[in-house]
This record gives sequence, structure tokens and C-alpha cells, in this order.
Amino acid sequence: METRISHLDTSGLRNEEHFGYLSLVDAEFKKCNSPLFTSPYAGFLNGLNAYDAALERSRGSFLTRPLAEADARRDAAYRGLAERVHAGTRHFNPERANEARQVEVILSRYGNPVSLPYIQENGVMLNLVQDLDKPAWRARLATLDAEEWLDELKTSNDEFISLFSTRNEEQAGTMTGLAREARLVATRAYQACVTRLNALAEVEGPDAYAPVIAAVNRLVEYQKNVLRARFARGGRTGETENDEQEPGV
Repeated sequence: METRISHLDTSGLRNEEHFGYLSLVDAEFKKCNSPLFTSPYAGFLNGLNAYDAALERSRGSFLTRPLAEADARRDAAYRGLAERVHAGTRHFNPERANEARQVEVILSRYGNPVSLPYIQENGVMLNLVQDLDKPAWRARLATLDAEEWLDELKTSNDEFISLFSTRNEEQAGTMTGLAREARLVATRAYQACVTRLNALAEVEGPDAYAPVIAAVNRLVEYQKNVLRARFARGGRTGETENDEQEPGV
């Protein structure tokens, strides 16, 4: 059982990666019902909303036509997969219908990812493809004539992420002073939540907090892998300013 949220140095994350990470973490923080977590979480949510508003001004250049077209292709692949699986639940053969229902359970875990902001959709699609891209699940999809839709989703998501990352690199260093300050405030609020959750797990016992801690740690590990891969390629790191150190997380 995991009893502490792991450390993550967020200074290496680019703006949209950083905001996206905090947005995904927010979905997990919401699941903590302890009244002792209410205050730090409220501060985090306020910081995240202010960060979103500050970044909005610089997002226009990201949403170019090629990026929008790549996202539309990815969304179409997801819808095609979901529709094919759902149709299978009504198949006259009960065994095939049961196979479809099992796959639909996996899809339902992720809600409707096509409605999410780009960076969050990236993560959800990666996780969904990872869940289904296994022999047992591929066999079920093949039975439903849906395996090619998974391949299309995997390809289109990879292409979108590649394009998104390229555009993100082109925007490195363009963060305004307002966005820079909002990023720092949001990061500090995140750190306050992590500190409080870790303290609650230590004082009250980890059982009630283990699911949230484990979920956040999965997100931490994913971001660490992204940074390791980037550093190995000699890529650029984050978009924080050297004259104002971003707090470690």
C-alpha cells in the first residue's frame, strides 16, 4: 500500500504539460472527503483556475488548423471504437455480446475523453490504449471487428501528441509574467495539498487515503517518464524563469 505521494520536480514541465498534470491531479484530489483537506484543496482549485485563465491568452497559437484536424481524427477514432463496441452489446450471439460488454466497462472508466482539453485527452487516450492494447483485449476487439479502430486510435493519438509537443516547443519561453506567477501559485497550492494528504495518511493511517495517493503517484511516474525521455534526447525542459525558482513537488 502506498502511503505517501512521491516527489515530482515540476520545473522541468512545459506550461501545458504542467497545467495538464495539475488538472489530472485535481480529478484525484476531489475524491478525498476529509474535512481537513477542504482548505488546502480550495486554495489549489482557485490557483488552478487562475492558472488556466492566465494561460488562455497564449493558447491561441497552439490551436492551429493542423492541430485541430489531428484532434478531430483522434476523436473520430475513439467514437468509431466506442460505437462498434456498443453495437456489439446488442449482438444476437450472447457470447459476443458479453465480450462487448466487457470492453465497454473499460471504455466507461474514462468517461467521454473527446470533451476534455487537449493535454488531459492525451493522457486519457494513452491510458485507454494501454489498457486495450493487450492480447486478451485485442482478441475481444477482433471478435467485434473493432481491432482496427484501436489501431487507428493509437496512431492518431501518437500523431497528435507529436504535433502538440512540437508546437509546445516552439512556444517555449513565451510565458507572460502573469502566467508565470499563476504557475508558481498553483504549484505551491499543489504542494500544500500533497503535504496535507501525506500528513493525514501518516497520522490517521493510510487506508482512507491510499486510493488517492496511488492514483496521484501514477500521474507522477508518468510525468517522470516524460522528463526522462526528453532529457535523454537532449530536449528543452520547462518554461519557468531561472530568476524565480519553482518550488519542488
